[in-house]
Amino acid sequence: MRYPYLMEAPRVSPASHSHRAAKKHPQQLRVNSDLLKKAHELGINPSTTLEKALAEEIGKRNREIWLEENQEAIQSYNELVSGHGVFSDGLRGF
Repeated sequence: MRYPYLMEAPRVSPASHSHRAAKKHPQQLRVNSDLLKKAHELGINPSTTLEKALAEEIGKRNREIWLEENQEAIQSYNELVSGHGVFSDGLRGF
């Protein structure tokens, strides 16, 4: 039997990594001029887009780090649940 409660990495939205009230610092970046031109034509704000992309990448990397750091515990827990079930198995009515 497959258990839906097997331990997995936490799912964190990219927005939780950004601090909207955080002070913004001017930064000099080198960006492909064709991309900037096309973004301008399409009404895309490069700063906002970069912030969103960085937040997503930070979330992805943090999840990878968490998984790596907790892999042994996740595996042990999942083996325990697969072999013995969970506490509520006999109590659930659904």
